[in-house]
Amino acid sequence: MKKPPLPRLWIVPTPKLPKPPWQSQNMRDVEWMKAWVCERLHVRELERTNREIKELYKEFCDHGGVDFDPETGHSKLVRPKLEDLIDQAWYYDDMEPLREYFRKINPKLADLIHPRKRAQGERGFTRNAALEYAVKDVHYVRRELWPQECGHKNRKRDNPPSAEEIVAEFYNLDHDDYEKLVSRSGKNFARKSKI
Repeated sequence: MKKPPLPRLWIVPTPKLPKPPWQSQNMRDVEWMKAWVCERLHVRELERTNREIKELYKEFCDHGGVDFDPETGHSKLVRPKLEDLIDQAWYYDDMEPLREYFRKINPKLADLIHPRKRAQGERGFTRNAALEYAVKDVHYVRRELWPQECGHKNRKRDNPPSAEEIVAEFYNLDHDDYEKLVSRSGKNFARKSKI
């Protein structure tokens, strides 16, 4: 069985905006800083997406998810291995594929499959991926982008915009998620714009 071709990856553009002044004098400088950081966050997001596509492709090929014929370009789904279905049910509490597998053998067996009881520290919570990426990007802006490009790590309270404001705008976070972003990103105060 040959591997299917790697799916198309996103083309990562090179940043084109010039670096804005560190000290914002007016709203034009504030918007310039937001656009400059958002351009770099967009590049970072595309690089992260390409990396995730490659990881998913590798996992997909390793678990025998598809049989690909390069001569005709057709692919067909292959039945997943029972071990993979058990792992998926055990680690991710996704019981449906395992139930479907046993439903074909004996429908009564499928009704006996239930998620395992988790210990208190193992219980899962709903995940807010945008908020998680936003927290990582605030740290990126503060710890890598601004020190490398501008020589400063944090902006003063009277010098908007903050890293949280820029990242929240980039991810279109609502007010509640913005408050969570501020509390998780290491700042103890919510900045107010002075301009």
